[in-house]
Amino acid sequence: MIDEDIKNLNEEFKKIKNQGLIKLMRKGSTGSGFTFETLIGKAEDQECKPDYGGIEIKCKYGFSKEHFTLFTCAPKRNGNPALNYLFYNYAYEKENYNYDNKIFGLKVFSHYTFNKNGFEFRLYVNDEDKKVILKSFINGQFLENICYWDFSVLEEKLITKLSTLALVDCYPYQIGNEQYIKYTKITFYRLKGFEKFLNLVKNDTICVQIYLKSGINEFGEKIVENHGVQFRIRKENLEKLFEKINI
Repeated sequence: MIDEDIKNLNEEFKKIKNQGLIKLMRKGSTGSGFTFETLIGKAEDQECKPDYGGIEIKCKYGFSKEHFTLFTCAPKRNGNPALNYLFYNYAYEKENYNYDNKIFGLKVFSHYTFNKNGFEFRLYVNDEDKKVILKSFINGQFLENICYWDFSVLEEKLITKLSTLALVDCYPYQIGNEQYIKYTKITFYRLKGFEKFLNLVKNDTICVQIYLKSGINEFGEKIVENHGVQFRIRKENLEKLFEKINI
């Protein structure tokens, strides 16, 4: 039962909090989450299911105002994977005019436009076709519907992964050459529903962040590396998508 999972995870959190400073088990942006999940006995995986029973765990620095990831989901174009098309038509040079330095980085909303390489991009929620569409523009004029996410795929991701959320606040510490983390607070949330999610995409509360870059595979062939297609939200907006659970 979810309520039992919440009770058990809350008790696990209390034990970890009481340890105070804990040495990070992995450096980088995933270090706090990896360390916490290791401490509660969860093995790392890539499966689209909650982390602890029916609960998805997100660790976030308490001082951070940045968006954080709800879930990842690659788009389609004409029913096929779309990231190669997106990269080859909209990537730009990172440092010089060497192809291998090309990237495509974008944080896109429904109404805000972000210019990259002369293009503008917007998200559009098409209720009739049941798709969230990434559109491109140039000089303010519509260019094309680049790719899309089906409502059914997004809803499955959301319901499967985030019906119940545990947000763990933590703070980083540097002691000498070692990095530590201190976990300070856990808050539990219950998803309000998929329609709330779509409305938050429409009003710029939820964005999509994409990062692609050129790379080389094991055969020496040029490939597009997917470093994330993420639906993201700010912490202060969580209660627009979730209901806080009092325990």
